[in-house]
Amino acid sequence: MTSELERVSQVLAHDVDAEVIEEIAIEAGWAYSRLFDEVNAMPLPVELKIELFAVRRSYAIVSALVGVANRRGIPFNFRRLSCNGQRKLLMKIGRVILIQEPILTLSDAPKASDYKRELAESHGVVAQLELELGDEVHRITDWSDSVLAVLLHGAYGKGFSREDRKLGALELAIPTSSYQDWVMRLDLRNTAMFGWNRGGAEAEPKPTSDAKQPDNVNVTVRRRAKRKSTGTR
Repeated sequence: MTSELERVSQVLAHDVDAEVIEEIAIEAGWAYSRLFDEVNAMPLPVELKIELFAVRRSYAIVSALVGVANRRGIPFNFRRLSCNGQRKLLMKIGRVILIQEPILTLSDAPKASDYKRELAESHGVVAQLELELGDEVHRITDWSDSVLAVLLHGAYGKGFSREDRKLGALELAIPTSSYQDWVMRLDLRNTAMFGWNRGGAEAEPKPTSDAKQPDNVNVTVRRRAKRKSTGTR
């Protein structure tokens, strides 16, 4: 019987294009840099700048993800939460449903919420009709056989300088169905700084200690073969 880790690994390897991951990672790094410039230009005490940066970093990453989705024709939706009216971005890369989540440290546990548990439990399948997605142009119409993935991101340091506020943590994490732990985490920091092939190594899977999954599963996210030109436009 195929384990959850093996199934997730197969989906990531088959559906996720390395070029898309590379572009997301690089854009995330630029998003943090631009946000630092915006907040740094404000006449505020350093303590408030740090707090404002923390509040706005999710929106910066969401903007970066939407930009990548628009350029590459990747479907996405904004889900409005009934509890507080917030709009949460969901991107669909093959069978991978991607959301984003800011972190303070790499040891942070998953930040569970009702909508995240719903997505994790169903892998984006069962609750399709309950998702209040609206009628956006890029509406996601097929959630079948999907895997939820979370783009975890955080700043390098604790102070407020360009070095401290640069992108220091970037991972692609797969939560358990209860959204209480991670099944797997792929480190994308080198990709953000140097590009996929220039970062020294491709993303490595890191099963969590509590996942109780075999550790002999390897994930290799491949570049898609480019289509041959037909000579016509």
